[in-house]
Amino acid sequence: MALLDLEPLLKRSTAKLSGGERQRVAIGRALLAQPDLLLMDEPVSSLDVESKDEIIPRLERLRQALSIPVIYVSHDPAEVARVADRVLVIDRGRLAAPATEPGLVPAGQMSESAARDALASLGQARVTELAIAALMAGLAGDGSGGPAS
Repeated sequence: MALLDLEPLLKRSTAKLSGGERQRVAIGRALLAQPDLLLMDEPVSSLDVESKDEIIPRLERLRQALSIPVIYVSHDPAEVARVADRVLVIDRGRLAAPATEPGLVPAGQMSESAARDALASLGQARVTELAIAALMAGLAGDGSGGPAS
């Protein structure tokens, strides 16, 4: 409630909430389920500039305060830069990480053994969560790396 500043909204009907306020409430509802992973797909794309300016700082605080991974999907690089601590770029259904992105290995440049070691350190449950998120994001489950059909 505090991270999203929801308390002042509790006594108002949903019809009287702004778009940004409605989005904050939706994020709060999702967090009530105590998810292991939070997928935010274009969470501010339908908001006006003022509402975006209101919610983006809250999303930054959420990222810092939560102990769960957040997959934040957006077509706005500036928005992503504000809320993300790591960025992966998907271009035409393929993972494309620019070499200049700190903490990332450019697509196709990690050895298979290094990738296997990285996955092993995550544990099976976490690997399954990431695989589900990747499939939901449109990556193919057939090993081709292309869009799922």
